[in-house]
Amino acid sequence: MILSGRLTMDSEIENVGLNEAIDALEGLDNYRNWILDEFRPHLAGHTVEIGAGSGSFSKKFIELVPTLDLVEPSRELFQRLHSRLGYESGVQLHMCGAEKWLLDAESASRDTIIMVNVLEHIEDDVGTLKQIHRTLRSGGALLLFVPALRFLYSRLDLEHGHFRRYEKRELEIKVQKAGFEVADAKYIDALGIIPWLIFNKLLGRTEFNEGMVRLYDSIGIPVTRFLERLLPLPVGKNVLLIAKKRP
Repeated sequence: MILSGRLTMDSEIENVGLNEAIDALEGLDNYRNWILDEFRPHLAGHTVEIGAGSGSFSKKFIELVPTLDLVEPSRELFQRLHSRLGYESGVQLHMCGAEKWLLDAESASRDTIIMVNVLEHIEDDVGTLKQIHRTLRSGGALLLFVPALRFLYSRLDLEHGHFRRYEKRELEIKVQKAGFEVADAKYIDALGIIPWLIFNKLLGRTEFNEGMVRLYDSIGIPVTRFLERLLPLPVGKNVLLIAKKRP
């Protein structure tokens, strides 16, 4: 029952339940380490994390790249991000949304751009992907992690500002349409489909239960990660995609 909701529009967003959701998801170490291990070989140079939230991923990226831009539009989350990482060497913070930051960014000026649970919040996702392509240097990498499977779209998705959940092939086509070459794309967290389907889709829950989330992270994530390492599955609750800007 991994998260799929961080608000990242250009408008300054204040969400009554935002703190509770972030706090509930803060301790998902196995979840974050899984994504980080997939991203690690592609992290290099001047890196940008769009939708940095309170910095739970950012603090790991700092150890792996020399320069890191962190983009976050929510004033409340930005304050937490600044308290946590604002004084780190090589880190620059930007309180704005993806669209605004990309419009202001110089062409061919970054080496890696990361979006974890962000692209689904952007209505014109292909347009944003094209702007990312323009911003990356030749050979640069785009690292994406998004919620998957249309049939899992729930009231929680709606209330957290998701325009969509992605099918893997759909995401590949959109990334290619933006000019990228897809290096890797796969579904992950197949086991997570079950609790999401029951609690969020069928029962209509719109909040994260911290105890259940942590329990799934400590037991469910190691199990599904081990099984998917042995046999990649044709479905999963999320899609992870690595794309490159052609030289």
